Amino acid sequence: MRAQAAVYDRAVIAAAARVARETAPHRAPAVRRSRVLCPYRLLFDRSCPVCGTSRSVMALAHGDWRGARAEHPLGPLTAVCAAYVLGRPRDAAKVLVPWTTLLVAVWLFRLHRGDIR
Repeated sequence: MRAQAAVYDRAVIAAAARVARETAPHRAPAVRRSRVLCPYRLLFDRSCPVCGTSRSVMALAHGDWRGARAEHPLGPLTAVCAAYVLGRPRDAAKVLVPWTTLLVAVWLFRLHRGDIR
């Protein structure tokens, strides 16, 4: 058990070090300008399942439905789910479990189709 915990601790430290190294100010100007803050993307150089949802929700907040759908197909649904969970936190599991399943399914489909990298 302690050996597994030690391996996990080392993996977490290594991941944190990589994120810190990739976002450090001494990096090349192109890397600093990109401002990739997603640890998943920094570690695996792939889009994570929620990549684009923040931009999608922001586009939706500005009334840009096409832009919201272009950023992430589940962006509008994400906004609805977030509003529901904020209004009824006790029912969060009823929404978050299916939403997460759908999110991962859409991510895998988009990766397979080549829509995201």
